Amino acid sequence: VWSAANSRWEVNTYDWFIHKNTTVSEKKPIRLYYHTECLASQRMLDSVTCTIVKCPDPNDNGAPLFVDDGEVLPVANLEVPLSRIPVKSLKKRQSEDGQEWLIVDFTLKITRTSSKFHYDLMCGTKSYERVSADFV
Repeated sequence: VWSAANSRWEVNTYDWFIHKNTTVSEKKPIRLYYHTECLASQRMLDSVTCTIVKCPDPNDNGAPLFVDDGEVLPVANLEVPLSRIPVKSLKKRQSEDGQEWLIVDFTLKITRTSSKFHYDLMCGTKSYERVSADFV
């Protein structure tokens, strides 16, 4: 994908938080890191949708880095309320064309309990809000 803030092409890859044949500890959070950018001259993004995916991996090939193999399937869409993060706490970057960009680095903290997963929005070390999940 083209990053206008960085004036370069970038590649998005998957970050797998549960791996085949591993035990998922209850109440021990897993953190998924996300990055997005928006023009400072425009309004801050109210929210972004992050899709949690799965890969059955029937042939034990290991989880792919990219979606293009056709085995990656959506599990849930998380609506992440970025509007809860104060704009003043975000980094700013000026692109080569002189535009100022807000750099939004955030974390989804995923905690498994006996009956469900909890998804919490974090930016830096501060927790902002529980994130809702719509299962596909």
